[in-house]
Amino acid sequence: MLPLGNHYSVLSREIKEDFKYMSQRVCASHCLMELGSKYFGLADGRLCLCGNKIHSKTIVPKLDCKASCFNYLYHKKCGGRGAIEVFDLKPVPKIYSGQSALDVYEPEGAPIDMQPMIPAPSKGCYHWGNGYSVLTREIKEDFKYMSQRVCASHCLMETRWKYFGLADGRRCLCGNKIQSQIIPKYYCNASCFNYLYHKKCGGRGAIEVFDLKPVPKIYSGQSALDVYEPEGAPIDMQPMIPAPSKGCYLWYLNGDHRDFALKYEVDEDFKYMSQRVCATHCLMEKTWKYFGLFDGRRCFCGDEIRSRNVLNLICNVQCYNYLYGEKCGGRDAMEIFDLVPVPKNYSGETA
Repeated sequence: MLPLGNHYSVLSREIKEDFKYMSQRVCASHCLMELGSKYFGLADGRLCLCGNKIHSKTIVPKLDCKASCFNYLYHKKCGGRGAIEVFDLKPVPKIYSGQSALDVYEPEGAPIDMQPMIPAPSKGCYHWGNGYSVLTREIKEDFKYMSQRVCASHCLMETRWKYFGLADGRRCLCGNKIQSQIIPKYYCNASCFNYLYHKKCGGRGAIEVFDLKPVPKIYSGQSALDVYEPEGAPIDMQPMIPAPSKGCYLWYLNGDHRDFALKYEVDEDFKYMSQRVCATHCLMEKTWKYFGLFDGRRCFCGDEIRSRNVLNLICNVQCYNYLYGEKCGGRDAMEIFDLVPVPKNYSGETA
C-alpha cells in the first residue's frame, strides 16, 4: 500500500475507461491487454493504474487501502482515498470456457442468479478420516480440477448447505455442522488437483471448512438482477430501474407494527434484495402503484402510502446480499418508489 500522489506517479499509466464496476480482475485484465505491465494498482475505489516500476518507496498501513470497489461486492477493497494498493500482474492460462475458473464455474443445474462468495471465509482446518466425517455430504463427481469455487458451486446447487469443505487436494464435502476437532492450518497444505499450484484444498487427513455465502452473479458490469425473472414474471414487461423515489416513510402506521406504510408484504425467502427484486414481485402479483423497501431485505407493495414522511437519511440500510452502497430502506423506515412498468427492451435511454 503506497501513498498516491497528485499525478498518480506510483505507477506510470492510468487506464481511462468509464468502468461500470471495479475489481482486481477488471484492472488487471486491462493492464495485461493494453500494456503487458509488471504491476497493476487500485486507488480511490475506482481508479486503475499499470506500470513496470513502482515509483515510490513509502509504504503506508494496509488499513489506508479501505475504499470499497465501485459498484462491486461490498467487502472488496480497491485502494484508498490518497492510497494505492499495488499487485504483481501474473498471467495464467485460462482454464474454463475462455475464462478462469476463479471467475466462472457453472455445473449443469447451478443457480442462474447466485454464485458462492470466493474466496470464502475459512472456518479453519479440521482432522478428517478415521471416524471423523466432519461434513455429512461428499460430492461424488469426476472432477477435472478442484478449487473453492468448484466445490462451493456444487454445494450451493444441491441444497442450502451452511458449509463446504476441501480435503486431500480433490475431495469436496458439504454440511450444516462441523463434526471434528480443529487442527493447525499448516495441515491443510495439499495443492488443489489440476489447479493453480499455490492454491490449497485441504490436506492428507485434513479438511479445510468454509462458510458457504451466496452472492449475486455479476456479468460485464451488470448484476444478474438486471435480468431478474422469477417464475410467473411478465414475459413482455419489467419495472423501470432505478425507480422514481417517493421518499422515506415511517414503516408502520399509528404505532401499530402490524400495519405497514404499504399494505401488502411480499412473503418470500429472498436470497438478496434490491429495487429490481422487489419491484418485479410487485409487478408480477398485481399492478400496484408503489413498491417499498424496508430493513434491508423486506419488500412491500401498495396503491396508497399510509404513513408519514421522514428524513431520507434514515433510509440507510445496505441491501441484503447485494452490491455495496445500494440501500433498501431503514431500520424504522421504508423507502417507497413508483412502480412503473416498461417494455423488456426498454434501456432507459432515448433514441
